[in-house]
Amino acid sequence: MIMHKFHVSVSQVEYNQKDQIVEIVIRVFADDFENALTSHAGRPVRVDQLAVAKDGLAGELILSYLRGALEMKTRAGQPVRLNWAGMEGQTDVFWLYLEGKVSGGIDGAQVRNRIFCELFEDQVNIVNTKLKGKQIGTMFNHSDGFKPITSKK
Repeated sequence: MIMHKFHVSVSQVEYNQKDQIVEIVIRVFADDFENALTSHAGRPVRVDQLAVAKDGLAGELILSYLRGALEMKTRAGQPVRLNWAGMEGQTDVFWLYLEGKVSGGIDGAQVRNRIFCELFEDQVNIVNTKLKGKQIGTMFNHSDGFKPITSKK
């Protein structure tokens, strides 16, 4: 496993208008992800993507952590229930996939990203949202709350 000196996650958020589903891809360092899951579960956790695909409990643990760390609200302030859609990975990086039903689009919705903030004071989480043909970047650190997703600046 490759050690790194910076603590960052990058998420890509897109809205599937036809199905009215928000689709989220989160890129995380594997060692940080395992440390966060270990802390969340209170026991050592190793992530093996084949095992996660077959083991419902592993998927539930991951989803439980992510639901607490990455939250979204609709334009009306209602929580969006994010669901596990899978993962891919390499030796040192995982791509985690979530989705949630959002009627009416995500313009005006709010997001909060606290992934790994319980582990690292210098954690930075970048959320890139594709909205109305534009890419909108939002940065989060451990003290940030909800921030709006909007094409208006």
